[in-house]
Amino acid sequence: MSLFDKFKKKFEKKQKKTTQIIATDDTAQKQDDKKKEPKTKTGVSKKEVKEKRVQVKDKTGIAAEVLIRPVNTEKSAFLMEKNQYVFEVNSNASKVAVKHAIKHLYGVMPEKVRIINVKGKQVTFRRTRGKRKDWKKAIVILKKGDKIEIFEGV
Repeated sequence: MSLFDKFKKKFEKKQKKTTQIIATDDTAQKQDDKKKEPKTKTGVSKKEVKEKRVQVKDKTGIAAEVLIRPVNTEKSAFLMEKNQYVFEVNSNASKVAVKHAIKHLYGVMPEKVRIINVKGKQVTFRRTRGKRKDWKKAIVILKKGDKIEIFEGV
């Protein structure tokens, strides 16, 4: 047991040194403020979440990174009649990012965004088996009267 006590004492000495350094630094107040903020379910403070949202709004070119292409299928054509548009989006995109990208590109604020992870299909080519890539699609629901001019004349 004495061997473990030796390591424990070294660890405690390091802890004391780091706390002294933090206490003398001006950032100690900022760290105390972060500890006092309420955390969300994911463990991130609400202030940090708001900052991330602001970053999404302010970045130029974020729309091009988030929205890859509109999806042109029969089902998406039927959804367009109901004021719902389907887009292929980046696999890391969130609902908030898609919402701001639509607003930035098309000038229309979506009412609701639904995101679906689509699994790639298993395919065979001659004797080789493979898999298509997984992708993410977003169904953007707009308010009545709003339109996105994507497939005019198609």
